[in-house]
This record gives sequence, structure tokens and C-alpha cells, in this order.
Amino acid sequence: MAIVQKMLQKDVSKRYARMAQVRQDLENVFEEMGLTRGRDLLREYAQDPTGVAETLRKKRLSRHLDQGVYFETMGLGKIDDAMLEFRRVLHLDPENKVAREHLKKLEKEREKHPAAAAAAAPPADSDATVVMPAGFQPAPAAAKAPPAPAPVGGAARGASMPPRGASTAPRSAPAAAPAEPDRGARRTRTLLIGSGAALAVIVAVAGYLVFGRGGGEEPADGGGGGPAASAPAAPAAPPPTAAEPVPPVAPPQTSSATTGGTLAGLEIRTEPTGARVLLNGKLETRRTNYLREDLAPGEYVVRVERPGYVAQEQRLTLRAGERQQVVMALAMDPNATGTVTLRVQPFATFYVDEQPMGQPNVVTQQFKLKPGQYTIRAVHPSFDPKVWSNVRVEPGGAVNLSYDFTRGSVGTLNVSSGGVWAYVVLNGQNTGKTTPASFPDLKPGTYKVTLVREGFVVEGGEKTVRVTEGGSASVDFRLRLQ
Repeated sequence: MAIVQKMLQKDVSKRYARMAQVRQDLENVFEEMGLTRGRDLLREYAQDPTGVAETLRKKRLSRHLDQGVYFETMGLGKIDDAMLEFRRVLHLDPENKVAREHLKKLEKEREKHPAAAAAAAPPADSDATVVMPAGFQPAPAAAKAPPAPAPVGGAARGASMPPRGASTAPRSAPAAAPAEPDRGARRTRTLLIGSGAALAVIVAVAGYLVFGRGGGEEPADGGGGGPAASAPAAPAAPPPTAAEPVPPVAPPQTSSATTGGTLAGLEIRTEPTGARVLLNGKLETRRTNYLREDLAPGEYVVRVERPGYVAQEQRLTLRAGERQQVVMALAMDPNATGTVTLRVQPFATFYVDEQPMGQPNVVTQQFKLKPGQYTIRAVHPSFDPKVWSNVRVEPGGAVNLSYDFTRGSVGTLNVSSGGVWAYVVLNGQNTGKTTPASFPDLKPGTYKVTLVREGFVVEGGEKTVRVTEGGSASVDFRLRLQ
């Protein structure tokens, strides 16, 4: 109802200014009333009707079972209600042992104390459902004595009346005493009817605004009098409205999200990310991309800085309840460089894109490079060169590279001879090892391998094998008797 009242305000400043605000409030109301959940439930049912139906059945069964236990704990006065709930459980699940046990127990209690249960039960409406145990016959009501003829002048003023509920009166107990449940039920019905009416009004207004008006903006009205307030009540021929203006693409952009009653929001995005943010000269603790929703409304100067890029500033005004977005593409500083630091063991000479850099035969080397991608090579006279490809240098960034020739520049050679042993000879030198043999600490390079054993001949003779840095090479021979 608050939405309708706000729409019908005579004061233009108190009405909705944009149709988006009406839709937002209506969506909030629908969410609070559970209508969105009902739509989701229909979608789930369409996808899996069996699963959703089983879930709903279990929820309903659990609800009836809990309600039956609740009525059972209230004593004989609620025994009929408890039995009804347990029968509903058995209707949904005939094999439910818990409900069947409770129902048997209640039937026995009712058979033992039929009069007490009837007396303790509050008088029900004529339309109420009463569950009677099998074989139970209510006691016939005592016949009422015909009323005595009243005197012409009415009852004597001093005549004494029999006390209410006295044993001499054969009539049934009066039903007016426990009237509180009836008043509560009527109050509940009244609230439900009122809520339903309010919902119908909201849905009708929403349908008119969204479908009847085509989703456009409300026409501007310079006056704040009655005709503007009564406009929603006459949807017969709404005037054509102009399309809502498209917000500019250039930053800053104001989104429809709200940050609270008196605060403002600010989102700062940069390309590349990781830039420092200064608001009115004060350095923020977080870097881009950046979002704050606790700023006071007012004028701000936004400055973003990132090493190797040109800093940018922008002035903007934050308003309460709004969030602005600022997008900045940082331009690379033409004079920016990155730092490359190299460390090797035991020493090396360094080349960048085949150009020598720094002093030769050093352990550590550091130099500046323009942003980009490079190939860096470290050369030692006794080991294979170490090459780093596609080394990316960022503006203002740092690259650290290290390598140990003594640990990394070895390979493994495995020699076998098909089950017949023989001595392994590498580059003409007898190693003293017999096949199968492994040489795990060979320097990268080319090796000539053969086998020797008296009385045997190596088929195919000597073989050449290349051992690579960190790699493993294998060679196999066949021996035959001379």
C-alpha cells in the first residue's frame, strides 16, 4: 500500500521520479511476499516434477506429524485435532509407523475417557470436522422440558433464576464461554482478507504500470494538483511517452544500485589493474580494481598511479544513495623501464637478444630494459648455455632470474646389452662399469659408446649418443659370440 500511496502523492517531489524506482520497490515487495520463490518453484517443477512433488509431500507429511504431536501434548481437549492430523499423515504415507502408533494410542485414550474428551474439547463451529473413534456412539441429548408459560407481564422482577450450569437443569452447557478462539479466527480472516486486497491492488497497479504503460517514464507534470494524483486511476488512453535516455558510455557512470540513505558509492577500475588510488590527496589502502560504498556525498578528486604509467586524475560529485563508476585506461610512460636482475653459479656472460650486457664472467648482473619481451642467455665456457625465452619486462616492474650451472647442467646416460654383461667404454675410455649401467652426472654433449668383452663381438659397433641438460639418454647393444 505504501507504493500506491507514494504514487498518488499530490506533491510532485514526493512521487516516484522514475519508473525504475517503482519496479525496484515492487520487486522488493514480491520478494518479501514469497512470490519470487513461487516462480522458482514452478520452474523447478517443470524441470523435475517427480522430485519436486516428492519434496513437497515430505514437507507436508512432516508438518502434519508435528502438528499432531503438538495437539496430543495439549490433552483430551485436542484429541480430535491430533487424530485428524495423524490420519492425514497416514493418507500421505499409509506405512508411517509413527503416525499409526500415535493414532492407536489416541483411540484407546478416547475410548477410555469419551465423556472427559467431549467435555474438555472446546465448542467447534458447525462446519468444523470432528473425528470420532470407531464404534463410539455419542450419548443422546436429554430431552428439554417445555418452557413454562411466561406471565403476561413477563417474569416477576423478584423471581429467582436457577444458577447457570446447575445440576437440576437438563439442558446442555452454554457455548458462549470459550469465545476467544472464534474472535481470534475472525481476526485472522480479516487480516488475510485485507492482505489479499492489498496484494490485488499492488498487482493491478504493477500490471498497469509495466504492461499498460509500456514501461516508459511517467509524463512530466509541472503542477502538483489533483489531476496528476488521479492519473493512475484512468488507464484508458495513456499519452505516449518518450523513451528513457540511454546513459553515456564514458565514465563516470551512475548505476541504479543504492548504498544506503546518506552514503555514496564509488567504483574505480583501471587497465591495467593494481594502481594506487588517492581520494582528495589521501592514499587508499586498496588498489584497483576498487570499490567503496561508505563515502560521504560531495566533491572528490580521484587520482590513480602505477609505476611505469602516466598518472590520471578526475573530478566528480558523489550523491547520497548513488554509486558512480570510474574507468581509466592508463597510458604507458614512454620513459618507463623495468629492472632485470641475474644471478648464476659459478659465473657467466649475459646476452639480451644476442647483445652482450654488462661485464663478462660475473656472478650477478643488473640492468634496465624498456617494457617488452626478451630472450636472455647466460654463457659459461665449460657448460651449455642457459637460455630464458619470452622474458616479459613490465613498466616499473622487476624480473629476477637465477641459475646454477653445476647443478643444472648434467644429464643421464643408460647403457644396456640385452642380458649379456660387458664393460662400457665412453669416448674410448673403459669406465669399469658393466651393463646394465647408468651414468647420472654427465655434462651435456655428444658421447661415443661401445662395449668390450673377451669372446664377444658388438653387433653394429660403436654408437654416438647426445646427452642434454637435465635429460636422460639410453643406448642398447647386442653381443654375439666370436
